Amino acid sequence: MTGTRGALQLLEDAVGLCAEDIPGSAFQVAIGLALVAGVAWAQLDLLRNPDAVAQVGWVALALALLHAAALWLQARQSAGLRRRLGAGGAAPSALGQWRNQLAWQPWGLLALPLAALTVLGLAQVAAFFCNLALLDDGRERPAALARRAWDLAGRAPLQLQGAQAMLAALGLFILANLVAGLFLAARLAKALLGADSLLTLYPAGAVNGTFLILCLGSTWAILRPLFVAMHALRWSEGEAGPRGEDLAVRLARLAPSPGARR
Repeated sequence: MTGTRGALQLLEDAVGLCAEDIPGSAFQVAIGLALVAGVAWAQLDLLRNPDAVAQVGWVALALALLHAAALWLQARQSAGLRRRLGAGGAAPSALGQWRNQLAWQPWGLLALPLAALTVLGLAQVAAFFCNLALLDDGRERPAALARRAWDLAGRAPLQLQGAQAMLAALGLFILANLVAGLFLAARLAKALLGADSLLTLYPAGAVNGTFLILCLGSTWAILRPLFVAMHALRWSEGEAGPRGEDLAVRLARLAPSPGARR
């Protein structure tokens, strides 16, 4: 599949894949929200607590451990997606997955913002870091895994950019609703309970770094299961190839109906 129509079909299939495992998708969202809440809390504590600078090392360590746990969980869930899409093979090696993910994923904190400056390059770089978890069975060396992940990210570029553009549009919709929901909740709290907050006392000043981290990070956490499912389907098409059932369905569509004129 290539082009915009292929991208739309890809997202529809990704939604269906997430719907097949709602508890797993919800757990991914919960882990993402926990990581975002931890980052927002650390940033707010550093701004308000004069003694927080002395504890910044422990805060950074806690966030790093939470991030590492999230990366390992993503690799395990990606293995589950591969199995659901018909991939065989032995069970993944947890130790190897830790090694590979910790070798590459932290670089995404630098590479993704830099790729965002080029706009078009962001789609392939984001796909690369997602593929690192998706393809990782713990048995490849980090360099070999990175080559496979980059090769898969470069396949069907129109499909990739179209799908990620639609995901970005969906993300803007979710972000707008989150921002509106927070302001509405603050207004309701003031109207019903008489409780003032920064959002009601000084709305313009409330849009600070912590507020943006919460809103943008929550949007990312909500979209993350759909993003991973989309790349799992791209892997299924590009690396695993069509399965027998898929070929049978395609052949059935091409076969003439019994009443068709010869």
